[in-house]
Amino acid sequence: MSTISEEEMESIDKAEFLACTLIRGAILQYMSRGGESECLLREEIITPYEDGEMESWGLGQGQWVVPHAYLAVATCYVKRENYEEAMSLLKKAAAVRGEFPFAQGLAFNIKNTRDYVDRKLGEEKQEFVDADSGS
Repeated sequence: MSTISEEEMESIDKAEFLACTLIRGAILQYMSRGGESECLLREEIITPYEDGEMESWGLGQGQWVVPHAYLAVATCYVKRENYEEAMSLLKKAAAVRGEFPFAQGLAFNIKNTRDYVDRKLGEEKQEFVDADSGS
């Protein structure tokens, strides 16, 4: 899905490329193209992180894109009302450790989104209980 050629990749710092990818994913979401955003962020950021590839990239503070990518993809799931998957991704976002730029803002966004998802999961559970009890 990446639209950058190999030659261009060599001239771009990996951390810069990942930051641009994260921004592109956010723009796709704002354009109501959440599926494309999710695919892009998973392919370029989340999967390499989960597979351990990023360790060899020497990103240091450039790894700040990882929790932001998890949060962005979680937002896609919130919009689709798949709250369980959203919560799983939010937990992964919160678990990424490091000294990152924007850490306070990120933590605030993760917490607010988790609170919202918690409420929605509670509502779903209550609806299930109500339906099960015949109320």
